[in-house]
Formats: sequence, C-alpha cells, structure tokens
Amino acid sequence: MIAIVALILLIVRYSRFSRLARATDAEELRQARRYSGMALNIYIVFAALSFVPAFIQSLVSSAYGISVGLSLGGLLIAAAFDFKAERLKRRAAIPKESEKALLKKGKELQKADEMPQKLYLEATKAERQGIVDEAIAKYRTIIEQYPETDAAKDAKISLNVLAQSRNA
Repeated sequence: MIAIVALILLIVRYSRFSRLARATDAEELRQARRYSGMALNIYIVFAALSFVPAFIQSLVSSAYGISVGLSLGGLLIAAAFDFKAERLKRRAAIPKESEKALLKKGKELQKADEMPQKLYLEATKAERQGIVDEAIAKYRTIIEQYPETDAAKDAKISLNVLAQSRNA
C-alpha cells in the first residue's frame, strides 16, 4: 500500500515539474524535471526488484526482508532525487501566485504538444480503414497548423506516399 502511495506521489510531482518546466525558460526547472523523472524511474526499478526475492523464496530464507529492504532503499534514493528537484525549484524563485499560473500554462502547452500526434494517429487510422480523403485532410491540417512538429514531417511523408499510391 505504501509503495502505491509513493508511486502516485512521485508521478504527480513529476507531472507538476514537467508543467513548470514547459511554461518557463528557467534552467533550474528543467533540471528539477530531470531529477524528478530520475526519482520516479529509480523507484519503479527498485519496486520491481523487490518482487524478485518472492519468486526465489525457496532459495533465500529471508526473502521478505530482502523485498522490504529493496523497497525502502529505492524509496530513500528516490526521495533524495525528489528533494534535489524541490531545491532546484526553490532556486528558480517562483512566487506561489506565479506558480499556479505557470502550472496552468504548462498544462495548456502539454495539450498543444499532444494535439498534432493525436491528429496524426487519427489520420493513420483513417488511412488504414481506407478512408483516404479523411486521412489526407487530417494530414494537411497537421502540416498547416503545426508545421514545426515531428507529426508535420511524418504527415508530409504520408501525404507523399498516398499521392504516389493514387498515381500508380
């Protein structure tokens, strides 16, 4: 139970640091996001490793103690990285009032970044289903509205392939 609560807390904190980092140019916040991500990854690895002794319980008499030790060790290491992320956030010196606005802005930017990918997935699905005109329209929308994204580059390639297949 504690492991799940810790995991949820680390995920929420990583999401918060990600939003703040997207909303500003502060190097401290980008570093805080990296540290928070490392904390989350470290905890996941140690939590997964804590299950291993249970599978080899017949070989190791103190499997439960090893599992608990791995879980606590991972939690302590993850906490150290998370505290470092928090210190970096404080070093960025963002007032509480501004932090709320930055979190909102970061969330909006995240959604804006996800939109071209979502449209691209819809276009490829339409293409697979044989609805070529709909796929072409979505690819063009991506290219026009999000020209600097990777999805736009992929959409151009897909449009060229569709054009070649229609000409063949």
